Amino acid sequence: MSTQSKQSSRDHLRQEDGSAIVRAHKIPWTRLAAPGLPGLEYKLLHLDDDRGTATMLMKVDAAQQLDLHKHLGAVEVYVVSGSFYYENGEVFEGEYMFEAGGVSHAPGSREGAVIFVVAHGAVQTLDANRKVVATVDNDFLYELARTNGAVDHLERKRLR
Repeated sequence: MSTQSKQSSRDHLRQEDGSAIVRAHKIPWTRLAAPGLPGLEYKLLHLDDDRGTATMLMKVDAAQQLDLHKHLGAVEVYVVSGSFYYENGEVFEGEYMFEAGGVSHAPGSREGAVIFVVAHGAVQTLDANRKVVATVDNDFLYELARTNGAVDHLERKRLR
């Protein structure tokens, strides 16, 4: 057995200094059960409650259109596979997008996508009158993933 295949079969590694190696392939996908955000699954890779950031892999179903939602903080996205679109254009495999905080939009995907996401704050889903329907923050993401058995690699200082 090669060194590489031995490493890939190991469990997640958390160091005393706070560093971690996360075996993303071992984390089950969690369906994002939030009003207005259908067709999304995610794998939490890291949560930073002090900064309010969530780092995750996200899978977008094909032929999916999300409802209008607002990002309270900036969002960084790298498209691993597939593509997604929204009012400002389309983002394809191998491309990076930075979205400023406070932006409201309703993205979708024709073919589906897997994206690497760093969310610097919560997301609020909005109704037709732009009234908040739901807020998806670190606690929300963590609790859904916890009920799915997908948080053993995470260490949280506290729940807010």
